[in-house]
Amino acid sequence: MVKKVKTEPPPGCIPEAEQPYKVPKNWRWVNVGSLSTYHRGVSYNKDDVHSVKHENDILILRGGNISEGVIDITADSVFVDRSLVNDNQILKKHDIVIVSSTGSKRVIGRAGISDRDYSDVAFGAFLLVVRPSYGVYPQYLDYFFLGDSYRNRIRELAKGTNINNIRTDYITQTPIPLPPLPEQRRIV
Repeated sequence: MVKKVKTEPPPGCIPEAEQPYKVPKNWRWVNVGSLSTYHRGVSYNKDDVHSVKHENDILILRGGNISEGVIDITADSVFVDRSLVNDNQILKKHDIVIVSSTGSKRVIGRAGISDRDYSDVAFGAFLLVVRPSYGVYPQYLDYFFLGDSYRNRIRELAKGTNINNIRTDYITQTPIPLPPLPEQRRIV
């Protein structure tokens, strides 16, 4: 008896006919969604906000804290009580924080990567976190989110009348060329 070999691509792979361009044989095209988990930020009322940290408060990142590839936790400080924050909203090392709602076409989709785990920093409702989970070197994914291909795609998809918004599927369905891990490290 001959064992059948599966010929369909692994989950997240993009069919050859839909690939944006040809990549080396040991690379593959995948959707970003197959490499990460996604988390929406903390929602709060304006009455919940403190400009000075209270005893049980946690810092909430907003769009002004995100620069190209960098997160600035000293800018635009806003604090809320920890009870409003769930564990998935606490910033972790290698989290990619994306501006997902803004009035600025220039800022929409801007991404920064966290360089450490935090216990007292979370991200607000107008941000989205991409948390690398499988088969990808975190900095490689971060560099992808800094590239023109990603930014142009997001600007086109996120069009709004007054506010530009990124739906989670805009990110999860984004194609990314994925080399083997050693090659990802060399690229970074």
